[in-house]
Amino acid sequence: MVVAIDGELVWTDVFPSPDLFRKYWPKLLRSYVMEAEGRGREAKYVPSSKDAQAFLLEDHGRETIKVEPDAYRRTDISAENFEIVALEALGKFEDSGLLIHFNKMSRD
Repeated sequence: MVVAIDGELVWTDVFPSPDLFRKYWPKLLRSYVMEAEGRGREAKYVPSSKDAQAFLLEDHGRETIKVEPDAYRRTDISAENFEIVALEALGKFEDSGLLIHFNKMSRD
């Protein structure tokens, strides 16, 4: 899911399965609506799917990784204009991570 509010790409949520996405969809939608209500501007531009893809893939920033062995790896990436949090479930081997949730939010 890539969200634009008033023409600005502001949020991305990625889940490993449609079922998990459906489970969180009502909460996500409420968050998106609350964010939009707080902005109150008009769209100057409607982002294209190419713009959304570029927003989703931009990930250069200061990276911090926290690992709980056999449990999870949390990767935080901070840049001037966005923040990313990626959470992976870990098995016996640290490199066997399964993406649980990827979230990216723009910063004003």
